[in-house]
Amino acid sequence: MAGNPRSLTRPALPAVVLATCLALGACSDVEEPPEAVFVAPGTTCDRPLDTPRAQTINERVGGLQTPDFTVRFAESTRAGNVALVTGDVEKAYDMLSADYEVTVVAELEDDGSGRIVGFEQVRSLVDDICPG
Repeated sequence: MAGNPRSLTRPALPAVVLATCLALGACSDVEEPPEAVFVAPGTTCDRPLDTPRAQTINERVGGLQTPDFTVRFAESTRAGNVALVTGDVEKAYDMLSADYEVTVVAELEDDGSGRIVGFEQVRSLVDDICPG
């Protein structure tokens, strides 16, 4: 596939500049944006993991795309169904919790490797929500 190498690297430039700036401590007034996490009220930490209902929710939301957000990863956990999204996390939470019974919606963390680290991120989120 032919293409202009500049066009392939240009979107990554702001992230590289920010990462370099943060690493060198040269931009003290720049902070990384906080991770957006939304947890449905009444969420408990005793949900069964492998029920047909939980699997159906994952199948319905996994890969869901709207003009505002995309579900990149969904998993059943002891805190209910968790969805990791890109785009507008608040709109994603509103829709996914109301229409699909998803209990936790968070912004997908990008580790810079190009791979989705969903299992690790979900495990960390659930550990924070359900300590112990």
